[in-house]
Parts: sequence; C-alpha cells; structure tokens
Amino acid sequence: MKKIARWTLFVLFTLVLMGCIETVTIIHVNKDGSGTIEETVVITNAFTELIASFSGEQAKSEDEPEFLDEDELRERAAGMGQGVRLVSAEPIKSDKGS
Repeated sequence: MKKIARWTLFVLFTLVLMGCIETVTIIHVNKDGSGTIEETVVITNAFTELIASFSGEQAKSEDEPEFLDEDELRERAAGMGQGVRLVSAEPIKSDKGS
C-alpha cells in the first residue's frame, strides 16, 4: 500500500511541476561543421516563488537572476566536446517568468 501511495504522490508532484520550466534549444550548423547552440530556459514566477517559500526566503528582486551560473554553463559547454565554449549568457524577463 505504501508503494502505491508513493507512486501516486510522485505522479501528482510531477503533474504539478509540469509547465513550471520551459526549455527551448536551437542548434545552428554551418556548412563547415561549426555552429552554435542557443538554449532558452524560462522558469515561471510561480515556481520561483514556490522554491523561495520552501527555502524560507523571500523571492529575490526582479533584477537579480537566481538560476544563472556562468561557471556551470562554461563547464557544461566544455563537456559537449572539443572547441565548444560559452559565448554568452544573459537573464531574461517575460510575463511568464525569468
């Protein structure tokens, strides 16, 4: 019975979080094999507030990016292969979130 309850809770939690994070990845490849990967991640305002409430903190100010770690992004790019590097990373704001 506990196993069913755990799975039910897991499924409900997953359904609640669906739509909280939107990721779009666009890959541009040139004829010479070089290219760029453009990735946009939008985290909804509701999810940001939920995370802040779980941590016991207030949501950060609008101009302060919470989830943008350029060092982590550089490491991730380097892990994609030889010659891959981070070109830029910038926070965005929309009606949905940041």
